Amino acid sequence: MGNPSSEFVPTVYPFDDELETLDFRTDANWSVYELSDTLRALDSVYSTLLLTRHLAVIQNRRLQEAAESQERMWREIDREGPGIEMFMYEWRRALRRLGPMGTAGLIGFPFAPTSPISDTRASTLELEYCKSNPHEFINSRNKLMIHRIEMASPGGFSLKGLGEPVREIREFIKDFWYRNRQEKERGELELVKAKLDLIAKHNLQPEQIHILAVPLLDAIESLTPRIESQQLRLEDKSNIDLPTPKPRRKRKPNEDT
Repeated sequence: MGNPSSEFVPTVYPFDDELETLDFRTDANWSVYELSDTLRALDSVYSTLLLTRHLAVIQNRRLQEAAESQERMWREIDREGPGIEMFMYEWRRALRRLGPMGTAGLIGFPFAPTSPISDTRASTLELEYCKSNPHEFINSRNKLMIHRIEMASPGGFSLKGLGEPVREIREFIKDFWYRNRQEKERGELELVKAKLDLIAKHNLQPEQIHILAVPLLDAIESLTPRIESQQLRLEDKSNIDLPTPKPRRKRKPNEDT
């Protein structure tokens, strides 16, 4: 009898506490709005990455608890001896007689633990609650902070935050402005969804990934004019200048639906 096991639900951990800087070079004149808008966009991407991992940790914990409950249930069944096999046989026959409702798993095994997978509405409500209450996943230790700022022509600024999401932001920027033709053909929204799914370790529902991806993509694309004009440039840690980005096609309205 195949028993589900919590060993097959790898643990998802929060981001490590290590800190790292994200460095930019600036050129030309900047208005107060341009600076605040740029910092707001970068903070929005960073916060979305933290929220993605936070939700993944919660869902992963639920999956592990459900798997452990299933293991306990099957151990109890095994202790009942041969008689339980006849009961299971009759239970499956009863489900088959119910047709699609029975075979689709809509009716669970008696006294079995409930599934940890919430419906779309419940998962969306949980996500919206966390977005409205950022203190649930952002604290004084993991905030994105201004590490250095020198507004001049040329000048620059550095942000400091948790290492993994900071590195992801750096890769996002490289992917969007310096990626090859094959990657461009995949579609920007799909690229963001794929990255968020990896950050979540495949623990979130597609609807949750989509809700997280759309505003994240908007935040990244709001930086496009400054990147294309070279008003803002990512400072690579290898000290090798990244190629000048070419103007990019804007998304059509139906591409984020």
